[in-house]
Amino acid sequence: MEFSKVFAEDENRIIDFFRKHEINSEVAEGKRILFQQHWKSPVNYYGVMVTDQDVIIAFLGLIFSVREINLTSIIFSNLTSLMIDPNYRGQKLTDKIIQYVQTLGDYTLTAITPIPSLYNMYKRNGFIQLNDNRKLFWKNNSLLKDDSFVFEIDLKKIEKQVEGNNKVIFDTHKGLNCDFIYFKNDEKSILIIMKRMIVQKRKIQLSRTLNYLDFGLRKLTGLSFLNKAMEIYEIHFVSDYVFLCENFEAFSYCFFDNFSVKTFDLRIENVSLQNLKYKGKITEFYHSRQLFFSTKIKLKDYDVLFSEIFLF
Repeated sequence: MEFSKVFAEDENRIIDFFRKHEINSEVAEGKRILFQQHWKSPVNYYGVMVTDQDVIIAFLGLIFSVREINLTSIIFSNLTSLMIDPNYRGQKLTDKIIQYVQTLGDYTLTAITPIPSLYNMYKRNGFIQLNDNRKLFWKNNSLLKDDSFVFEIDLKKIEKQVEGNNKVIFDTHKGLNCDFIYFKNDEKSILIIMKRMIVQKRKIQLSRTLNYLDFGLRKLTGLSFLNKAMEIYEIHFVSDYVFLCENFEAFSYCFFDNFSVKTFDLRIENVSLQNLKYKGKITEFYHSRQLFFSTKIKLKDYDVLFSEIFLF
C-alpha cells in the first residue's frame, strides 16, 4: 500500500472512487467541493489517498485554513469525507491514514465525529477531546433594553466598521450560511457570527421522562410530540467573549428584538461564560464530539476558535 497527497489533477479519480463505494452519484459529485480552496492557505493539496497496485482504496479530505494565534500564523486542517474500500476495512487503516497526515506538516488538525470507533481512533493518535456542552438561552419578555448599546445586523454597514483581524474573519465567512452581528457601546465593539439551525425539538429536550414517553409513542403509533422542527441560532464566533458576558442581558434583549426565534445557544467551556447573568430560562445540551491535534497551540488557545469549525 502507498500513501500520497491528493492534488487537483486527482479530482476525477477521487470522485470515481466515491461513486464506486456506497455513495450515490449526486453525493459523489458533491465531493468536488473538496477540491476548491475556500480559505487562504499556502497548502496546495486537498487530502490524502491510499493505493494498492495503483488502485485507490482509501481517501481522506483535508480543508486547510490559516489563523493567527499568539502572533503566530497557524495552519489548520479539518479532516473530512473519510472513505475506505469495504474490502480493506477492519485493518486499522484509519490509524495509518491519520498517522501519515501527522507527518505531512506541523498542522493543527481538527475532526468532528459522532462515531465511537472513529472517536477512539483519534484519541489513540493523540487527539484532545473538546466537550461541546451548550447552554440554550430562552426568550424572556422581562429583559430590559439598554439604549447605550448599538446592535447592527446589516451586512454592508458591518463591513464598513470591522477592521484588523475581525475584518479577516468577516471576509472569510461572509460567503457562508451565517449571520453577522456588530454589538457595541461607547467603550468597545465586538463581532459576533451566528448560524441558523433547524433542529428537532426532542434533540434539545433534556427531560428523560419526556424523551422516553415520546420514544414509546413513536414506536407504537408513529406520532411524536417532540419531533417538531425548531429554529435556534448558534453563536459560532465572538471577538471578545468577556465583553459579551459582561453585557449579556443587553445583547440578549437586542438579539430577541431583531430575530424572531425563541432561543439561541452558546458554548460554555470558556471560563468567562460560567459567570454570565441571565434572567430567562437556561437549559443545557450536548452538541457533538470534536477533537484536535496540535504541537503549536494548547487547549486554552484553541478553545475560543472551537465553534467556528461548524461553519466550514
